[in-house]
Order: sequence, then structure tokens, then C-alpha cells
Amino acid sequence: MAVADIGAGSGVISVMLARNVGPAGTVFAVDIQEEMLSLLQKKAAQLGLENIEPVLGHVNTVEQRLPLECAWRRVYNESERSRRNPLHRALAE
Repeated sequence: MAVADIGAGSGVISVMLARNVGPAGTVFAVDIQEEMLSLLQKKAAQLGLENIEPVLGHVNTVEQRLPLECAWRRVYNESERSRRNPLHRALAE
């Protein structure tokens, strides 16, 4: 099974997904920050997880590179723009 963690950050969700899909599965950890993906790679190595594949880029630019059976997870970050978003405010309440 191949899944994607969109907005992976430091990999909290990616690690959980990697354990769930097992060694035969793949987790595509997508993030726009190279530093976050570097932290994620270090964390995965420390935990012995070899099924996390970091992907640098925005969801709109990497979509064609990922397998069609991926599960997408959309996240809202803590930027000023997202805080003004009504959905973000509703989720925060």
C-alpha cells in the first residue's frame, strides 16, 4: 500500500502511517520545507523505518509523481493566511 502524508512536517503522522503500512508499503512524506524533510529522514532512521520516502514540493506539483492509490491528507498550517480561513477557525474551536 502506498499513502501520502501531505504537509508532513517533522513526520509525526508519517511515522504512524509507516508503521501501519508495514515494510511492504510506502509513505510519501510531502512537504515544502527541505529542513522538515531532513528532520523526518533522521527520525525515520533512528526508528529503523525504511518505508518513508521524502518528497520536496507542493501537493499541486507532486501529484503526478505519486501512485494513484495514495491517500491524501490536507492540513492547515499556522500561517496568518490559514488563521483567517473560516475552516481553520472552526477546527480550532
